[in-house]
Amino acid sequence: MLNKSSLLSIIYLVLLFPSISYSQNFGIVFGYSTSNAIIAGGHLIHDNFLYRFCVSFESSNAKGKEVSEKKPNYGQTIDGTGDYFTSYDLGLGYYITPQITISGEISFGQRKFFINYIDNRFTDGGYHMIDKSESLFGFGLNAGYIFSSKLGILIGYNTIRKLSFGMTFDF
Repeated sequence: MLNKSSLLSIIYLVLLFPSISYSQNFGIVFGYSTSNAIIAGGHLIHDNFLYRFCVSFESSNAKGKEVSEKKPNYGQTIDGTGDYFTSYDLGLGYYITPQITISGEISFGQRKFFINYIDNRFTDGGYHMIDKSESLFGFGLNAGYIFSSKLGILIGYNTIRKLSFGMTFDF
């Protein structure tokens, strides 16, 4: 899978690529969900259709550096467990009116389960080890309202992220 910085670089390049036709418009999306996930992405508008690609990163309480296996000289005291996910969302929407949009999305990603360990040699006073991961697949529905030709809001529900809300900005 792509790491966060590579994926964000691809999104920025797509967003900065000039529009081929005057009938096309593109923009960016930023949001937040009740699962503590940050949403970032972009969209392309062609005629009355909206094509969207977003990435969601759930925040976690994982400590410091991620390691693949415990080393004998690392701290061995467990300081909690947790999980977090990263998902990629592909959406297709439609402008019902010039101000109202509706869109569906499919999502795929990965959930990682981790164990925190105490070790003061690491940032945040410890490190974490991924002990299990699972693939995710979900779907969602979003509705949007465009305030002006450039700025809008959206609200939606996704089976992975749960309730989400955000803003859109068109170029």
